[in-house]
Amino acid sequence: MSMTSDSGQQLNAAFSVVPDGDGLAVVLESAGGKGPVAGRSRNSDYRTALQLLLARLGAANAVLRAALVDSHKVRELPPRDRNVFPGPFPLRACEDFAELRQQLTSGQGRIGQREGAPKAGNNSKRLRLEVWVPGYREVDAQKLEDYLAAAQERQADQPEPPRKPASRADITWPATKLLDAAVRGLNTHSAQGRPSLHKPLTLLWAIGRLVRHEPRLVTWPEFEREVGDLLVESGANRTPQYPFWHLASTPDLWETHGLTGVPKASDTHARAGFPERTATALTRNRLLRAKITAYLARTYLGANARAVLRRVGLGTADLDRPATATTRVEQTALRSLLLDGRDAAPCALCGADYPARSLVAAHVKFRTACEYVEALDLANVAMLACALGCDHLYEQGHLTVAPDGRVRVADTTYPAVRARLAELDGRHVPAHTPESRDYFEWHSTTVFKKPVGPVG
Repeated sequence: MSMTSDSGQQLNAAFSVVPDGDGLAVVLESAGGKGPVAGRSRNSDYRTALQLLLARLGAANAVLRAALVDSHKVRELPPRDRNVFPGPFPLRACEDFAELRQQLTSGQGRIGQREGAPKAGNNSKRLRLEVWVPGYREVDAQKLEDYLAAAQERQADQPEPPRKPASRADITWPATKLLDAAVRGLNTHSAQGRPSLHKPLTLLWAIGRLVRHEPRLVTWPEFEREVGDLLVESGANRTPQYPFWHLASTPDLWETHGLTGVPKASDTHARAGFPERTATALTRNRLLRAKITAYLARTYLGANARAVLRRVGLGTADLDRPATATTRVEQTALRSLLLDGRDAAPCALCGADYPARSLVAAHVKFRTACEYVEALDLANVAMLACALGCDHLYEQGHLTVAPDGRVRVADTTYPAVRARLAELDGRHVPAHTPESRDYFEWHSTTVFKKPVGPVG
């Protein structure tokens, strides 16, 4: 189906809406090549259509769960390797859909490319937006497609959904989400097809520098010495010149100065490091820093995670008190980390908004059961739950989140508890994502009390 802009113009861009598990997916076809009309390329209004889709989904209070490059070339890759947007994110909080659109397109260029490719590829590929839209179930694909295709004036009878003021976390979303997407799209495969540690180790080393308040840019001689030693200690080849130069192929992660290619011994004045915006996001947003650190450690380091993280000065820096490396942060500190400056936030389980003092930092997988790297993954292994009941019900196993992302409840003989559970049963939980799925699965199989009958 094609779209009509709000001014009534028919756009040259094909899209469709298809069922996707317990939600829906909006599929925007790729641009380029010959189109059906002579002299007009295929889907030439791709960017305009993508921005309009995002804006109309935002008006419908949609939650963007993921944005996957869905071309034939990369469709067999795992979702995390072709995801340019690790959600979930409520689109109603987005204040600049043009910037969001640019971020989704710029993240596509390196998906599926070989290591060391000289430049990024096409950034208008077939894109699959996985969404959850209130009022639309998997059987309502055609209904949502009709809504997205129509000009705004055709929807005048539909009241505009209420919009809550954007929190500080919402306002800073573009930089942090783009950075997270860039890390997850990192191309780390060597010519032999084996994962290479060079880029992940470099990024962890650079994050450690920021934690120690050292400059974001480093000279080539200093980089060669420190990262070269780290590579050798981690069992990799001592070739630091490659990440120093090739990381810049992901401009949101890395930049170089004074170079035209891989550095040589004579390039003593060359510098490289995080771009200023990236360094600022990683310095100020501890939750983002912990999330990226955990992802890199879990994905690439395996059993060596603890030693490498301590080696680069990270360790459990975002879990412990600054003054005592062996003391875990108090509940209030972890809650503050998850709130990220907000005075209020929704409970992850019931969805109601509560003031900060009425929310608890709850571990999806209990802290005592977490492996070392899992404990670092604060963005996924912890959630905000209301102290008015949801935190207790989850901790005691009266409810859990099933693989479909919906609340499942246990049976109980207490009428008051049964009534509360009945209110929550079947509710969709946006905190259930591909990244947190395993943690919820642990709770479902370890803590949850298997129901013996229907609730109600």
